[in-house]
Amino acid sequence: MKKPLIDKVIQKKSKRKIINVALISIMRNLSLVIFIILASAGLKAQSIMELGSYMKQAQSSSDPVVVASAEYLESLIKEIQPTVYISSNITSNGESKPVCAEVKANDIKKLSIENSVFNQVELLTIVIYNPADLNFILDLSELKSFTNLKYVYFLCEFNCKIKQVQKLYIPKTGIVVFYNVSIPS
Repeated sequence: MKKPLIDKVIQKKSKRKIINVALISIMRNLSLVIFIILASAGLKAQSIMELGSYMKQAQSSSDPVVVASAEYLESLIKEIQPTVYISSNITSNGESKPVCAEVKANDIKKLSIENSVFNQVELLTIVIYNPADLNFILDLSELKSFTNLKYVYFLCEFNCKIKQVQKLYIPKTGIVVFYNVSIPS
């Protein structure tokens, strides 16, 4: 009589193990699906970030490469760098190749001009003075002369919104886009 009882206990334990293994497998697959959905939604939502948020997130990263990249970006924005100014004519400061470029929104079409002075530019700043300047779409993949471009920075001198800025460009893999509102006093 004991043998059938032991067999029943063993069968119940085996069934529980099978159920547990199946549940674990289902949970892993479900977690993977949720991760993929959230990651893809995050990529769309983070195709542009406010500069301060971007810097805080990057500087608090546990990845030293991300932190170093944020520090380098900060130096491109805040320190004096060789810069090309794109307006009715193209001028640059300094003798070395420019690593920064600045263009007013109404001169945006000049970015498609092939010019070797753009080859080393890593940061492109687009200055937007007022809502009337929100009338362009910049396809980042068409900036052929900007072979080293890593960052595009939309600088609004009025209270622009992220949705307004998102409509101004077509993203390109490998280029980080961010914006900031800086109203001159």
